[in-house]
Amino acid sequence: MLSVYREWDKVNEKEKGKWCNTKSVNGKSMKGVREMVDEICTSLKRELDVNIRHNFIEVAEADSRIGKLIFECMYSNLGYYLGHESAGYLIVNRNHRVQIHPSSALISLGCQPEWIVFNRVLKTSADFITEITPVPEDYIKEAERLGKIKLDRTALHNQRIERVSTIPVGKHVFWKFVGPMHKERKSLEADIQDVCNGSNVIIEANRRRGEVVLFTVPQYSKLALDILKKNLKPLPSQLLNERIEKPLCESEVRVVIKEGGEVADILMPDQYRVCNIKKNDSAENSLTEDEVHTVLSQFGPLEQIWQTTENRSTNSMFWGKVTFTNASDANEAVSGIRYEEDSLFSLVPSTFTKNRHIRQQGFTMKLSWTRRKPEDVVRLLMTRIQVLDGDISVQPAKERLDDKKSDLFIRGIPLTVCEDDIKEGLANSLGVVNSKERFTVFIPRENCTLRTNELGLVRTELTNLLSTLSRPEHFRSNVVEYRQQTVTAFAFVTFNNAEMCEHVADRINDGGCYINDCKLRAEVEYKSSVHVKRFLFDLLKQDINEKVEMYRTQSQSTTVEIRSLISGNFSLDIQSISSQNLARAKVSFDKLVQGEVLDCDVINNIQVLFFGDGLAKIKEIEKFSGAVIILDERRMQISVQGSTASKKTAIALIRTEVLRCADSKETIVRLKGEDNPPGLMKALVVKYGIKLDELKTKTGLSSITLNFRYHEISLSGKDGAVVKAISIIGELKESLSRDKTAANASTDLPDCPVCLTPINEEDMFRLEYCGHAYCETCLTNQIRFAIQNKEFPVSCAVQNCDKGFVARDFNFQMGNNFIMPSELVQASMTSFVRRHNKEYKFCPTPNCNMVYKVSGIGGRFDCVLCKSSTCTKCHIEFHEGLTCAMYISAKNDEDSVRRWINEDPQNRKSCPVCNISIEKIDGCYHITCKCGSHVCWKCLKYFSSMSACYGHMQAEHDSFV
Repeated sequence: MLSVYREWDKVNEKEKGKWCNTKSVNGKSMKGVREMVDEICTSLKRELDVNIRHNFIEVAEADSRIGKLIFECMYSNLGYYLGHESAGYLIVNRNHRVQIHPSSALISLGCQPEWIVFNRVLKTSADFITEITPVPEDYIKEAERLGKIKLDRTALHNQRIERVSTIPVGKHVFWKFVGPMHKERKSLEADIQDVCNGSNVIIEANRRRGEVVLFTVPQYSKLALDILKKNLKPLPSQLLNERIEKPLCESEVRVVIKEGGEVADILMPDQYRVCNIKKNDSAENSLTEDEVHTVLSQFGPLEQIWQTTENRSTNSMFWGKVTFTNASDANEAVSGIRYEEDSLFSLVPSTFTKNRHIRQQGFTMKLSWTRRKPEDVVRLLMTRIQVLDGDISVQPAKERLDDKKSDLFIRGIPLTVCEDDIKEGLANSLGVVNSKERFTVFIPRENCTLRTNELGLVRTELTNLLSTLSRPEHFRSNVVEYRQQTVTAFAFVTFNNAEMCEHVADRINDGGCYINDCKLRAEVEYKSSVHVKRFLFDLLKQDINEKVEMYRTQSQSTTVEIRSLISGNFSLDIQSISSQNLARAKVSFDKLVQGEVLDCDVINNIQVLFFGDGLAKIKEIEKFSGAVIILDERRMQISVQGSTASKKTAIALIRTEVLRCADSKETIVRLKGEDNPPGLMKALVVKYGIKLDELKTKTGLSSITLNFRYHEISLSGKDGAVVKAISIIGELKESLSRDKTAANASTDLPDCPVCLTPINEEDMFRLEYCGHAYCETCLTNQIRFAIQNKEFPVSCAVQNCDKGFVARDFNFQMGNNFIMPSELVQASMTSFVRRHNKEYKFCPTPNCNMVYKVSGIGGRFDCVLCKSSTCTKCHIEFHEGLTCAMYISAKNDEDSVRRWINEDPQNRKSCPVCNISIEKIDGCYHITCKCGSHVCWKCLKYFSSMSACYGHMQAEHDSFV
């Protein structure tokens, strides 16, 4: 007050009001001080004849004199500071605790002197002291020496509270701890005081800094701290029940992420964690959240219970929602509550399933029956043929106007014989093949009336028949609609088991089964397909066309057709007379389409091409060889597709590049400890980026890897590049060391565990579970680093703390757009699949991020992203019409043949037409394969005649041997 009065007194009288307004000083108080001074001067003059001029002496001397004078007058009102603003002061001669009045300048100055004197005590909501003057320690010692006051300093010190511990907490724990209006904190504070025999206990909760600080007397420090920690310990546990649920690439499949950013579960469209809560009629009164929690928590941990604010009336059946931590618990709760008769509510799952047809593995049988009976005469080219179990006589046709003397007639045809039977008998008699294409058979037939609801009756009759041969759940049937004039009716039956399909077909053909008094004929359809992307089809068009043409001209059992799809891609539709032939054909085309797949088992250290300048090298190899090279970072695989020559060139160059990268020198540099200044790693990231790409370009390194958790940087490249990078890091280290004075200035701010420098409050983020402080930038960089390297879990970097980041930590980053949700989901999913590759697999399409669950019995997975179909057991394109065993057997045969050829590649090769294995022991380059092709052994080109093959060898190779 005196200091302010001095400054006010210097101002011109007319300017005093303006000065007070500018300085936010109460002018009335200043005038009151002047009046008091004038009154004192007047009293001294009148009573003691002491003349005091209105003049100020030196400030230091004046303050000292006035301070001593005030102390001499008021030492009976001596107060001792109890160690915390909330604890206040102890009036020494009364042993009474008081607080400084809020209007005191000491409050605004943030000053808590150890000793004070005061004028009076105000009793309001608490006991407040006013008109306070700080007292130096030497005044107290002088008064003790003169015997004016007697102090028990030990007793006073024992009543003074000290900072016992500072506990870091995240926002969730902070608000759970303090409660509404800090009621929970105050209640705990009072409880600890009671346990500590009424001694001072202060629990300070700092929201901005995320700290809970305990102050107590030394005697009870351990007891009070144990109670505080016991109350804080369970508060973060709920955070472990919280999950992040995000769609995988905007599909109906959702990824559930737990603490550490790890995948906890993958939810298919029909799986759920969220359920709607509906009140039952038995719930007469309103449900409470506690009642719902009590019932549902017995099934497993709950993430959240939410009661809608719009429908809380007793007439509303919709109460709210519940989110379970685990999908299995949600499923169990739905089932468990459904069968509780006295349950107050029911659960309705919230799924993502839409009305869509899910395609399953199927093996198709084609059924046919002749509706219209044949007339007596059939035109045919033959005299006598064997049909089914008997002979049928034929005779030449009478001469007709069209003069077709090649026609023959058949008489006495049984009702069960159809056109195909006659063609097959004719082919067997002549010893020819392709009977359906060689001969034309016409059977005049009687008219047949279409009965009312005939299709429905036929469907029922067919289903009943099939149910006697197989269980109804094993097949699906479909009768093709027909009209009155239709001769042959068809139906298709799909079985989920190949053996059952063949067994039922044999039973129908052998057992004389009838539909509507017409004999049934069964034919198993062996069909499959190979899906080819457009860009790949354009690349392999010549090879595909040659192989398709080979099957058309050379194969009697298998046909292949190229079909264009609406998407612009292509399908190779394969049909055969047996599952073995079908499997061999599909394996052959799969091999052609899939190309060569390279991984660590084929080329050691191939992963080096996925980092650094490896990607650029792959582009150069692709351009030089003409092959298409696809890198699949999730599986660390490289797929090489193209012609045989281009693939061979590309693979050779890839091997060379891997060897070159493997010879690079690797050096690990520590970025903390030793003589490294705090903030070195942060400075590197700020200057060169999270991936340090600029540093790599500047030095010529092949790769740089940064480890945020252990503060290490791995440098790979030639010796000169490594030395240059270390030199740059050293220069940055020296630059930071020059600023160490500012960096090492004393501060009570916590250090960031990443950059090791004090964190400003405005840039501070407390991890929700463990409460440790981070710079927001360093926190973001640590998570980005984990995403970039697919390394999970993401854990606190503080030494000896292994607590993972929880959902709220990631949500803060995503909410502020520091990281993208899709990046977190995909990186975490990649890490998860790598660790659980026996349970989950990525879609085989390179870099497609969709995931499917592995099945031991095999099933069809249709990818909603790339639209491909995959077998969940074989992990290749789905083999429609083939069991896993059939396909694997054919593939193993192919692989064994390949190994046999690789043992002597000069003398063992595969026919380029039919893929049959050939071993050349002696003779010229001309080879005649069993399929009839004439092959040049040297370059594997094939021809339709021997002369064409020899002509080629003479023109291209100048020799036959």
